[in-house]
Amino acid sequence: MTTKDHMRLLHKRGCTKAAIIADEIVWKKIHQVIFTSNHPTLNQPAVERVMTPWPLRQPRVENDCSPFSSQDIEDGTSSCYLTLGCTMQELEALFQSGANTLCTDLSSFEIPDTTAGALESCTTIDRIDRLVIFTDGSSIGGLRHQPPHLTDEQGCPDSWAFVVLAEQYLEDGTSAIQFLGWQAQPVRYDNDSPAFLGTCHTGSDAAEREAMFWASFWRLTNNSFVPTVFCSDSRVTCLQATGQMGTSAYDETFQCLRGTHQALEAFMPTGTLKVQHVHGHANDPWNDLADLLAKRVRTEGYYLPRQPVSLIKWKPLIPFMWMLFSKHSGLPKLTLQGFDVTAPALPPEMPIDCDEYKPPKHRAIKYTLSLATANVQSLLSRVENGSGHTGKTQYLREQFKAHGLQVLGVQEARTPQSCGTQDQVLRISSGHQKGQYGVELWIDLERPYAYVDGRPNFFAKHNFVVLYAAPRLLIVRAQAEHLAATFVVAHAPHSGYTRADREAWWQTLSDQITNCNTVAEENLYVLIDVNATAGPSDLCHVGPREDAPSCSTRYFRDFLSKHALGLPATFPVHEGPIETWTTPDGQHKSRIDHVAVPLHQCGQCVFSEVLNTFDLCNLEDIRGSPASRTPIGLAHVCTGVGAEIHWAAKISERRHSPGLLDEGFARS
Repeated sequence: MTTKDHMRLLHKRGCTKAAIIADEIVWKKIHQVIFTSNHPTLNQPAVERVMTPWPLRQPRVENDCSPFSSQDIEDGTSSCYLTLGCTMQELEALFQSGANTLCTDLSSFEIPDTTAGALESCTTIDRIDRLVIFTDGSSIGGLRHQPPHLTDEQGCPDSWAFVVLAEQYLEDGTSAIQFLGWQAQPVRYDNDSPAFLGTCHTGSDAAEREAMFWASFWRLTNNSFVPTVFCSDSRVTCLQATGQMGTSAYDETFQCLRGTHQALEAFMPTGTLKVQHVHGHANDPWNDLADLLAKRVRTEGYYLPRQPVSLIKWKPLIPFMWMLFSKHSGLPKLTLQGFDVTAPALPPEMPIDCDEYKPPKHRAIKYTLSLATANVQSLLSRVENGSGHTGKTQYLREQFKAHGLQVLGVQEARTPQSCGTQDQVLRISSGHQKGQYGVELWIDLERPYAYVDGRPNFFAKHNFVVLYAAPRLLIVRAQAEHLAATFVVAHAPHSGYTRADREAWWQTLSDQITNCNTVAEENLYVLIDVNATAGPSDLCHVGPREDAPSCSTRYFRDFLSKHALGLPATFPVHEGPIETWTTPDGQHKSRIDHVAVPLHQCGQCVFSEVLNTFDLCNLEDIRGSPASRTPIGLAHVCTGVGAEIHWAAKISERRHSPGLLDEGFARS
């Protein structure tokens, strides 16, 4: 046997930490193996648990009234109320339900010595200056991964208990304590149970929260101003009850626990409500008693009567119960019918002083927009087909600004979803689909979109909101000071897709634009790689510079008709070549990229051309492999005069304005 075999044998024999010291052959095939079996032990640090000192005194309250009394609530005369979901009689019964629910008998228990001594020192007091309530929960750690209903069926549910003490402050600085009683119950997991708080798992956190809730709920329904301190050995529960800590699961148990304490905080005077963390298992007599009761109720079962309320009815109201007591929160007045939410009276109408009337100021507004669309094939630094390379995005950005463009729609960017600004160019990306597609919208924040009384107005990043984003479609709303518009960047499927797929995509495009609720004041601009020609002219959506139809032309034309869009590149305003796509062999060219604008602005466009000077920097164009693309752009300048914006009619006079290249669209 080898040393490794010896180690395996020793491990099987229970020597898990054995070490072989010597392995000698004593006779023929007989080995003498000398080993040592280590059983290391860690020195346990001596942890001395110190009992938490008795809570400091709180202010006394000389008030024998009840925080809630329907006799103090007036009858309402309004016609509009916010109801509570219950009657005043039911609320009165709720705030009296805490009486006679505590048990005082401890004769059947083996009380710890520390607790027995504390009980012997208890006496009957003359007045109650404070209530001290100790809470504790109990759970079996090995069952926390079981379904709670199964744990309950096995007779091992979580459980809770609380102990109530009455304290009287004595003149010598000490206190007299009276034991008022205790309550302990198992946690209920059945939705139909009147005691179901909403706990859906087992664990010490759930048990501690149940204990604190039922103790707080008992205190709330005692309906008194007596100062109170809650003591728990769960720091998390204490912080959650006081609102100093939240929760990862905002469920009914947390809402009810926090709601109960908010209600107490709403009517208790300052300094008279306190939640204190105490050390567990530190020979604290009252915490040890609560711990004992919580454990015994699971194993022995006390069958004590619960508080006579149904949480099925009151759980929805508990988070808002503070509204019944809060006097300085600006809430409507509470009446017997509910909260009086009568509409406030409007101030009297002020007469118009004709002498002070000032007519609205009219301002001349000149709008300049230059838009373009381009299929870049990739903006990544490296892809398999070589369409992207390092520095391409910066190179295109510099050309975008140099050409005087304000808005650029990019198709086939293949970039992840993002939004950022560099060189004062806002770039919004819809995200790719497994490295394919992806569209982007670029906006130049340094180029004015309008001149108001000669002063330029610029876009800002906060003017844009993404309404819809998908790998082939991006819809962005622009709400600037003097311009409301919706920009759509789209990449339509080519003829290689089935007719059903192409038809479905165009229907989705139309539906998404409609769902974005484009209002009449917002102009719709579509920057699209159509992958289809515009088809024959109708002198409305498509001008006289028509194309031969392709397989997806009818979907494109239906889209233009439905959304009242026109194609300026098909009208005489377009100059130069019209083709934006060339086949790989260079034999055929066609126009399949468009900038679509509202019909009422088609005649206001002053310039349109294919941007042959805009280098998309696709490396395959040099190698002569896949088809090449060329961006298409247009510019239009409009004026508005008056309090409301309107588009000017004689825009064609500005077509050859010397300032056009500076304000709108620059040609190189």
